[in-house]
Amino acid sequence: MHAEAQAEDMLAAVAGRKSSSKKPAKASRDGKVMDTNNSSIVSKRSVERLYLEKPHFFRYFVKKPVRRSPLINRGYWLRMHAIEQTVSTFLKESSEKRKIVLNLGCGDPLPFQCLSRYPEDCTGVTFVDVDFPELISKKREIILAQSDLQSLVGWSQSDGRDGPAPALQSTENGSPILIRSNRYVGVGCDLRDISRLSKTLEEELQIGSCLVLCSAEVSITYMDVDAADALITWAAQYDDVRFCMLEQLLPQGQEHPFAQKMIQHFVNLGTPLRCVQKYPLLQDQETRFLRAGYHSVKARTLWQLWQDQSAVAPDLRLHLNKAEPFDEWEEFALFSSHYFILEAKKSSTHPRSPNNQGGSIPEYLALERQSQVRKSRPIVVDDRVVLHVSSSQAKHRRKFGATIPFSDQTIGIHGGIGDKGRLNTTTRYQDLDLEAKDTKFSSPPIDIEARVCHTVTALDDGRFLLAGGRTSPDNALSECWLCCSGQWKPVDKLPIPLYRHGATPVAYGTVDAGVLIFGGKTTGGIVVNQWFLWREATGWKEVCPSSGKLLPRFGATVASTSAGCGILLGGMTEDGVLCDERWEWTIGYGKYTDTTLQLNYLEGSPIAPRFGACLAWTPVGLLVIGGISTSLITLEEEILRLSNGAYGTFDGFTVLEPMAISTDFDGHRPLLIGHAVCASGDTLLIAGGGAVCFSFGSYWNMTTWTLNFPIGCEPKYPVRHFVAEGIVPPHYDPALELHAEDAERVPPAAQSNNMAEAVQRVKIESEADFDQLMHGGRPFVMEGLDL
Repeated sequence: MHAEAQAEDMLAAVAGRKSSSKKPAKASRDGKVMDTNNSSIVSKRSVERLYLEKPHFFRYFVKKPVRRSPLINRGYWLRMHAIEQTVSTFLKESSEKRKIVLNLGCGDPLPFQCLSRYPEDCTGVTFVDVDFPELISKKREIILAQSDLQSLVGWSQSDGRDGPAPALQSTENGSPILIRSNRYVGVGCDLRDISRLSKTLEEELQIGSCLVLCSAEVSITYMDVDAADALITWAAQYDDVRFCMLEQLLPQGQEHPFAQKMIQHFVNLGTPLRCVQKYPLLQDQETRFLRAGYHSVKARTLWQLWQDQSAVAPDLRLHLNKAEPFDEWEEFALFSSHYFILEAKKSSTHPRSPNNQGGSIPEYLALERQSQVRKSRPIVVDDRVVLHVSSSQAKHRRKFGATIPFSDQTIGIHGGIGDKGRLNTTTRYQDLDLEAKDTKFSSPPIDIEARVCHTVTALDDGRFLLAGGRTSPDNALSECWLCCSGQWKPVDKLPIPLYRHGATPVAYGTVDAGVLIFGGKTTGGIVVNQWFLWREATGWKEVCPSSGKLLPRFGATVASTSAGCGILLGGMTEDGVLCDERWEWTIGYGKYTDTTLQLNYLEGSPIAPRFGACLAWTPVGLLVIGGISTSLITLEEEILRLSNGAYGTFDGFTVLEPMAISTDFDGHRPLLIGHAVCASGDTLLIAGGGAVCFSFGSYWNMTTWTLNFPIGCEPKYPVRHFVAEGIVPPHYDPALELHAEDAERVPPAAQSNNMAEAVQRVKIESEADFDQLMHGGRPFVMEGLDL
């Protein structure tokens, strides 16, 4: 059997599929590649219906539309926008030569979109689709059946021709050209057959005398690497050529959780990503094209493209938010950080450098990279602090919950999202080395509506305040609950519903401690920049800064650094761009005085902006952990130390040391998205978290991690392990609000009877409601059933 066929059968065995040996391996593999196009255009049709103005063209190629998830819609929109932006720039480029847009892979109705949206720029331009003959034949059938499509690719008045527009020519004579007009040519040709492709284009279009744009959107990545390289080099033989390529990359290697899911997804489909293994990084792709003979190359991730206001205008990003509620920002960043758009250029007017021959890198690029290396900040390794795998509990899947530090031995994570939807339960993590279980905790009652992106703030006197959160991205919550002496009770609601807000405990003088909240999103996805202070005696009060003003943002991290003082880092603006800012805040309040708040902008941010990160005070200083940034965060910088002093000694970021993470532990790299963090004595627990990895499946952190800090400078110290256990919380009953000392005197039987009387009565309106209640693990009575 051919070596490629053997490889195909091995991949099939890995994915649990039957061998394809009954068919020629090449034909079977090509068929699976063509199937990826079918899935892609269904997703793009979903984008078209939601985001794009009419006329729509995917509707001709997708018979039954399916609405994809917001994450997939947003990701495919960005892919489509990146390609269209490159093509439209090429169409507007002035040239005396005739232009050709050569679409290598014909999945998109790109020619029709351009001819409709940019009619003047398309004057004299020929669009060429090249793909497997089977796909071009299908596309031909659709075009010939639709007069709207025929009118776009036929002659028009702007061509300056006399007489009526001729009909499209459909050929059946064995030629690779299956359909043609002066504006459009459909070529049925395997892209690996370069000699046939080159001969056809030269005979039909005299491509050597034209200005050519080659566009390849996730098409040649499925080819053998040598064949893909040969295609790129073939295009570079022409004097004036542009090459636009959109594909996957591995910015943090194959070990990154998202990369693992992505690679395995395409293996399961029988269409493994071949090129990404040889060219995993942006600089690898740039070098690839420079060595092929292109004069200039620019590659960037789609996440970098998204944040570039010249590439994606702010009003366009806001339009997407209005079309569909969206809050999958971390997952969107993961996806778009693993895809890139590359633009290469070769021009007859560009002087060829001797350094650009013989497979070497141009001198300008080499010097630029050397400069970048000199400017990069070295990673400072702290050998005292090591990340350890603590335990593995496969049954606990939870992300975007809120941390509750019940005690130094017990930590809880409330709410968030599980594998079956939003949760109203709590998972407890307890020190495995304890001889007896810690029972001094009380979880939030399950009467609290299931929610995500909320906060639970611990005060020094043992109280906890649960605030806000959301159900869906356009439905924020305002309810707040206070735990005091082990009992939870509802308190004043937030002045406005909020989620993805920052919250921190504050204390000032002898006045009772409170909770300070900033920013977040409210109902309808509106982003705010308001500050609110809660104290049990006064409830919520808005606090207006007397100095400094912040742009509205959500997902920022807020922490107290000393009594009445703190910091605010990062966040995201309403149009989805990260905030590269650091602020100090100072608050003052008293029993009989007005509350004051002052803001001070800190110049020169020493770290890249973060969104969705966690801040925690530890024995070695203030740490920022996880989240997303302007680029995919490296393993070495997932955890950064912002100050090396204890709480109350914060010095305004004069010290910044990226904290190294041990990689010799027995486990996978954590995906620090939607995770929870809590300091407990000399240990920091990291638990939960995960992400939907686009259409490739979900990744859950099935392991907990601990950062164990030494006492003094001792090289050895005990490692604490936390194990997760499920907690079945009580129902809230106002009649059961007891003081701690009274609760101890209630006989266990009486407590049990009271609990039995508090069984929840609910109305089931959907299958999702029923599944959520079943997942809660508590009895309930269903009312209003139509039996």
